Amino acid sequence: MTDEQQPRILNTPEEIWLVYGDVDYDSDHNECRDVSWCNESQFPSDVRYIRADKAEQTDWIKPSERLPEPGDLIAVKWFSPRHYDYDSWVFIPTDDGFKWDDIACWIKLPKP
Repeated sequence: MTDEQQPRILNTPEEIWLVYGDVDYDSDHNECRDVSWCNESQFPSDVRYIRADKAEQTDWIKPSERLPEPGDLIAVKWFSPRHYDYDSWVFIPTDDGFKWDDIACWIKLPKP
């Protein structure tokens, strides 16, 4: 290995799940202790994370161009006045009542 080459981690998972355990009430991530991760979901409260380079392979779509199919797993970006930037969140749209007003764009994610 030359001085310019840095060691790399190989064969990293394309997705992981943050494991919060069996929670009894809504909680903020910053309030949780002992959060771990796993290759598969363990509890309903677990949060799926997809490696950034895999999510970036898909083009972001504006809601004005088209909407996802009900049940599609997607990530969305919306403008957050608190951060003056775009935030992302992953969810599964399951009904027609979702408000797309503040959504800048979305991408379809692979099924778990």
